[in-house]
Amino acid sequence: GVDLSAYDHAQALFDAGILIGAAGGPGADPAPRPVMNVIEGTADGEYLVGTAAADRFIMTEGHDVIANLMFEEGDQLDFSHLPVDAKTLNQQVTLEQSGADTIVTTRSGEAVWTTTLENTDLSAFSSATELVDAGYFTY
Repeated sequence: GVDLSAYDHAQALFDAGILIGAAGGPGADPAPRPVMNVIEGTADGEYLVGTAAADRFIMTEGHDVIANLMFEEGDQLDFSHLPVDAKTLNQQVTLEQSGADTIVTTRSGEAVWTTTLENTDLSAFSSATELVDAGYFTY
C-alpha cells in the first residue's frame, strides 16, 4: 500500500474516499519529468485530488472525479491500465465539456467508464490524440 503518514490530514481524506498520490518514479511519457506523484483509485466512485507537484492520474475502471488537475504543472492522465490502443484511441476515449468540467468517457466493448475532470476546460482539443500529442494523456 501507499504510506500516507507524511500527510497530517491523510486519514480523514482516506476515510472520505479521497486518495493522495505518493512520490513516483520518472515519467515514461515523451517528455519525462524527474518525479511525478502517482494517484490511482482503488474503487468505483472516488474523488481523487492532485497535489501542487506533477501528478500522474492512473485511469481505472469506474466512474471517478479528479480535482486539482493542472496540465500546466505537468499533470497527466494515464490510460495504460485500460484496454485502449493507438488505432482506435479517438473512438475509445471521448471528451465532453459540461459547464466548467470535462467528462472523459472510455469505452471498450460493452464497458463504459467516465471520469469527471473538475474545473478543467479541454474544449480547445478536438480529440484524445491531440491530448496525447500535447503530453497530457499517456497510454
